[in-house]
Amino acid sequence: MTSIRLENVHVNFGKTEVLRDISLEVADGELCVIVGPSGCGKTVTLRAISGLTRPSRGHVYFDDNVIDHVAPGDRNVGMAFQTYALYPNMTVRENWEFPLRAAKRQEELIQERVGQVTGLLDMGPLLNRYPRELSGGQQQRVALGRALVRRPQVFLLDEPMGNLDAKLRVELRASLRKLQMDLGVTTVYVTHDQVDAQALGDKIVVMDVGSVQQVGTPEQIYETPANLFVAGFIGTPRMNFLDGTLKQENGNLVVEHPLFKMDLPEEVVGRLADNARDRKVVMGVRPESIGVSTHPGPQTIPGKIYVCEPQSNEVIIEIELEEEVHLKVRVGRDALGFEPYIDQLVQVQIDPDTLHFFDSVTGVRLS
Repeated sequence: MTSIRLENVHVNFGKTEVLRDISLEVADGELCVIVGPSGCGKTVTLRAISGLTRPSRGHVYFDDNVIDHVAPGDRNVGMAFQTYALYPNMTVRENWEFPLRAAKRQEELIQERVGQVTGLLDMGPLLNRYPRELSGGQQQRVALGRALVRRPQVFLLDEPMGNLDAKLRVELRASLRKLQMDLGVTTVYVTHDQVDAQALGDKIVVMDVGSVQQVGTPEQIYETPANLFVAGFIGTPRMNFLDGTLKQENGNLVVEHPLFKMDLPEEVVGRLADNARDRKVVMGVRPESIGVSTHPGPQTIPGKIYVCEPQSNEVIIEIELEEEVHLKVRVGRDALGFEPYIDQLVQVQIDPDTLHFFDSVTGVRLS
């Protein structure tokens, strides 16, 4: 198949720079997810790969070949846009058959491909309907099917499941992942949903304000976020952040907050950069790494329950330590051991082994 490489790509719209020095690689057969908030440059990156937007500077490669001047129609990519862009005068079946007929495929192959996509997207009863007769979610499935039916050398998918209901989204996510693995087609998938990114991607590219913040596997992005933005964007609920100071006391490294002081284990100290001592930091701790109980214990922090959010077999509890200092905790109902209620006094236990530390000025991870 095909590998993709972006090398120092910049894109300007007039005087506005929307992509800044984007460099990334997508290996042959890999599913790469570009994730970030609205307006961060995800779709423009996809358009640069497809040829719909030409970089102001930098280069795009398929394998080792520069394709900057190759027309979009000659790049053999299948693209599903966030907007559906369907042919309104064609039925679902005809929308899917059209790219295959334009490529002069045999009728037997056309019907085989259409049948496969029909089963994948659960569109059997809707094949003879026109786009105007479909819901938004159904139209989005048609747009996705039109990209899938071509079996191109590269899939470029721009928020292809944005309008689907929750049940179908989960089912289609699994089916899309299996199909991509079976076909081995290099795929770049754009989404603002970090759950989709973690579930689908071999590789995740986190973007913000037109630049790449971190590239890695889902596990790397989650366990060792490169900066405060990535740490706060990946994870549900988002990581908790507390201001603190790293200090050396009696030969031990401690982190001090106005409400508590905590000794750091040797393993955590070993992960920190040598210049991380005696400086102000931002502590990060995932909600699932915090314990909560009704009884005080060693190094527990008192607080009161501010909000409870039941989540099937889990509960998300927001705890107020003091005014404007809140922590979110995610814990299984069975493991909680008590029935939480608003304004209940509780004790919080932070596991120091799970702490992340970031520079308070630059936001960069200290490791």
